[in-house]
Amino acid sequence: MPINFQDWRKAPKTCKDDVFAYVQRKYDISDGRKKWVFQDLNNKWRSWKYVNRKLYFKYNGKAKQQIRPNAPRLDLDQWKEAVQQWTSLEWKWSSETNWKNKSQQKWFHCAGTRSVADIHEEERVKGHLELDRTDLFIKRHTRKDGKPTNEAARHEKLKSLKSAQPPSDDCTPHRHCKE
Repeated sequence: MPINFQDWRKAPKTCKDDVFAYVQRKYDISDGRKKWVFQDLNNKWRSWKYVNRKLYFKYNGKAKQQIRPNAPRLDLDQWKEAVQQWTSLEWKWSSETNWKNKSQQKWFHCAGTRSVADIHEEERVKGHLELDRTDLFIKRHTRKDGKPTNEAARHEKLKSLKSAQPPSDDCTPHRHCKE
C-alpha cells in the first residue's frame, strides 16, 4: 500500500481491493470479513508510515533536504510525495492542533482496546454482578497495581459520591433499561 496518501480513506479503491485480494490469496478470509480486514490494514498502514517517518524524516529540514531512505520496500516517488505532505503548512498546522488537543486531555484510561461491554462481561464472569457506570469508569481508569492512571483520575471523590447516592436503575451493557 503506498505511503503517499494522507489518509486511508483517501486511498484509491483499486489499491485497497488489490491488497484485499492479496490477503485473500494468502489467508482463508471471506468477503464478509472485508471491513475487519480494512480496519486492521488501516492500523498497520498508519503504523508503517509512522515508523518510516520516525526513521527517515527530519522534521527541521525542508523537503529537498530530506535523506533518501535506504529501505527496499519504500518507493522513492511515493517517499518524495509523502515528504511534500509532511513539510506542508497544512500538515504542520494539523500536527500542532492535534498536539495541543492531546495535551489538554485529562482522563486517561488503561483498558487498551477492550470496550466497556468487554470489561463489564469480564467482571460479571468474576462474580461482580452489580456493576454500574461508576464502577466501570473506575475500573477503566485504574491500573493493575490499583493506582489511578493520572492525578485527574483519582477516584476517592467519585467513590464517596457514589456511596452517598441511593442505588439507581442504571443501564448496563447486559441489562436492558426500562422504558
